[in-house]
Amino acid sequence: GTFTVTSADRLNADFSVEPTNPDAGQEIEFTDESSGGGTIEDWDWDFGDGSTSSNQNPTHTYDAAGTFTVELTVEDDQGNTDSATQQIVVGGSGTVTFPIRNFPNPASNRTTFVYELPNGTDRATLYVYRLDGRQVHQRNLNVNGSEYRWNLSDQPEGAYYYRATAELPSGSGISNVGKLVIER
Repeated sequence: GTFTVTSADRLNADFSVEPTNPDAGQEIEFTDESSGGGTIEDWDWDFGDGSTSSNQNPTHTYDAAGTFTVELTVEDDQGNTDSATQQIVVGGSGTVTFPIRNFPNPASNRTTFVYELPNGTDRATLYVYRLDGRQVHQRNLNVNGSEYRWNLSDQPEGAYYYRATAELPSGSGISNVGKLVIER
């Protein structure tokens, strides 16, 4: 017969970003916070703008404002791999801010996000993260609307934070950061 051996210490890719709200042209430090598994030997970073790195803790500069998906893939000496992604919102000239809030807060089974997008918004996206920085929800917002209802039935209790971005012909927009608490 056959049997499978599994490790209780699974490889888990993770990273942090500093500063968390960079401007275009500003150097950003990416810090590997991966854990578990064997000894990590390979780091493959994709910064979402066509640039990559194989350094454990690279720095990167974005030339333009926008929202970029950064992915880190790590491999340990046992051949195990894991990946983690985060959205990086890069501001700069042409960046405008707009309000977003949610209610009820604390919420139980659903919450409503109310937003006021800048005039001329071509596209807007809501991002919700756990406090450890992992994204748990992403939703394109109706650019002609002003609210979005989210069913929370599959989200565990706890604290989360959220932010929205907007793409404009003249630049980009970013909302305030809000806190969402789910209690049941």
